[in-house]
Amino acid sequence: MPLPPMIGIVTWGSRNRMQPFGRWSSTMAQTIQALRKRKIHAVGIAIEDLYRLSQKKNCRPIIRTWRPLRGTWYVRYEALPSIFYNRILSRRREQSPQGQATLRWLQDTGRIVFNPGYLSKASVYEMLCASPVGSYLPKTEIAPLDGRLNEYLEQWPSIYMKPLNSCQGRGIYKLSNHNSHWQVTGLAPKRIVRRAFASQAMMRSWLEKRLRHRRYLLQQGIELGRLHDRPYDLRVLAQKNGHGEWVFVGCGIRLAAPGHVVTHRPNGGSVVSTDQVMNRRFGREGWQAKRKELSSMAVEAARELEKQHGGVFGIVTMDIACDRPDGRLWILEINAKPGPFDEPRIQKESYDLLADYMRFLAARRGCQ
Repeated sequence: MPLPPMIGIVTWGSRNRMQPFGRWSSTMAQTIQALRKRKIHAVGIAIEDLYRLSQKKNCRPIIRTWRPLRGTWYVRYEALPSIFYNRILSRRREQSPQGQATLRWLQDTGRIVFNPGYLSKASVYEMLCASPVGSYLPKTEIAPLDGRLNEYLEQWPSIYMKPLNSCQGRGIYKLSNHNSHWQVTGLAPKRIVRRAFASQAMMRSWLEKRLRHRRYLLQQGIELGRLHDRPYDLRVLAQKNGHGEWVFVGCGIRLAAPGHVVTHRPNGGSVVSTDQVMNRRFGREGWQAKRKELSSMAVEAARELEKQHGGVFGIVTMDIACDRPDGRLWILEINAKPGPFDEPRIQKESYDLLADYMRFLAARRGCQ
């Protein structure tokens, strides 16, 4: 009977042996345990240990590995895996010289690193805008000119200003023009921002003071579907299966907190029943047709993203709008570092597919 494939799940480490991956230790433990139940020899590996190994010459490729065991962490020294799943959950740390040098070293030594890095909003737009799913992307200006804000607001009823590199809705502002008065709604640390301005110049001056150190893009404002007068969007999961093919796993609705413009759970968003909301909106047959379109779009977007990027991906999530009043689908964001799904059925299937895909990679590399 072949040995289970060994997969290194790499993230940033810490010096605390009880929490060897810092605040990500719990998430790492859940993932490793789920994969080991599915006969994958999954281990956690700190990128600092990989970096130190990469600096040594002519040494045996032995690495310190971690796995959760009865509420604590068990340490072993094992041969360096051939396959790695990138779970560095900090954009800043992943982009650090140490992080980038280590990821390059793994690839240069012939290792497979899937989900090779964070995706920026600008790069996703550039990769997909001319693809078969380009029609699902809101119009976007990656390098907007300040003097053209009024021009954009004449074209679109509202605009979203989004940092090029951000997550969980942080730093997103919605700009709108109502009866010649300018309104800004957004999310600052620990509070909602709502401001009104008598002129575009006043609004721009206020924005510049807050955004001068960050790079933003402008995106056509999409009127999200609403439930109880709160906007919602769909969180969609696409993964590769045991044949290395992209499949649609499922979707869940994320409902914004009262007064918020973003739906992310860390910002007060909540989970509601997808089928109940969408059956009520479209009818059972209408939702089945919309779900079929959603599935096809998600698979094609994941496939095209991987093709244009050139790296190896195994799992992505997407934030999808279903607009008002037409119910048209829009791809708002694609995330290569997804957290667990709140819907138990989707999360279970996600672990199943992740294990199947790891076995596929191992068989292709001759590791089984």
